[in-house]
Amino acid sequence: EPMRRTYVEMFQPMQKTLYEVEKPTIAMLNGPVLAEAVDLALAADIRTGHSGSDMWFSFGYSGNTAYTGSAWLLPRMVGISKAMELLLTAARITGQEAHDLGLINFFGSSERLEDETMTLANRIANLPPITLRLIKKQVRRNLELSNFVSALDVNSMIEPIVQFTQDHMDAENAVIEKRKPIVRGF
Repeated sequence: EPMRRTYVEMFQPMQKTLYEVEKPTIAMLNGPVLAEAVDLALAADIRTGHSGSDMWFSFGYSGNTAYTGSAWLLPRMVGISKAMELLLTAARITGQEAHDLGLINFFGSSERLEDETMTLANRIANLPPITLRLIKKQVRRNLELSNFVSALDVNSMIEPIVQFTQDHMDAENAVIEKRKPIVRGF
């Protein structure tokens, strides 16, 4: 029990917090990522990287299990068969391979990575924050459901929340008026 508590209290809180935070998150992978840091990156909503952003699923190599998230995250991201391959072989994949698998969303040069990541962050920050938080909640909750109709039921309960925000109302008017919406955050 003391060893289990060590994992729960020391090694898993960062991944759990990053995965559960309401605001959109971006992990910028500016070099090799391995072990628990891989799971930290996978717990983010979006990842940016470059050719040197290698990922090493080193758990099996170091005699560990994928206890900080890969065992749950990877099958949902790349499918069960590929997740098994990556974890059971302690695979090291290049940044390009990670991008090809969808583990890195935005792929660029190492010299421009920070600028491109900040451009992406600003693009997200300029969208209605309530809407983004609710979209993130929809995606996370829908992963827990086993069928499409249940997902639509959950989504129909979430959507009315944004319908009464100023951001939504201005966005509707902006489409009609052919202008950019004004995001106020409420």
